[in-house]
Amino acid sequence: DIAPLPFAAMLSSDLLSCGIDRWYPDLRRLTIRSVLVPLPPDFAAYLVADGVVLPGGDDEAGASPAGEEADDESADGSAALALPASFEAVRRAIDDGIERLGGAVFVKLNWSAPRDAAWVLGGSLKCTSSEDV
Repeated sequence: DIAPLPFAAMLSSDLLSCGIDRWYPDLRRLTIRSVLVPLPPDFAAYLVADGVVLPGGDDEAGASPAGEEADDESADGSAALALPASFEAVRRAIDDGIERLGGAVFVKLNWSAPRDAAWVLGGSLKCTSSEDV
């Protein structure tokens, strides 16, 4: 036999109530300074898709070189992913938030912190731009 739990089962609405976006406005004076950057649904979907391609390098924000039309397939034959329209707005919001907090931040997601990303930043979790995030 399994003993009953000494507390009520948690509902998904209970769990969502624990999100920083729910409690931070009321408790911001009691915790660390933070900037919340909401992610539009199309941007969040892009992040969880296979084959995320970040902007940068030779073709800024996934744009085709001048005079060339975008191809639906990459050089290896796989379908190319288009960046969501909200990508630039999110990037600007992250950079603005970093600036508002003094130019260097520790990124905290709603339920976790990306500790495994330290190797990309040379052993630190300090982010100074949206590219670090």
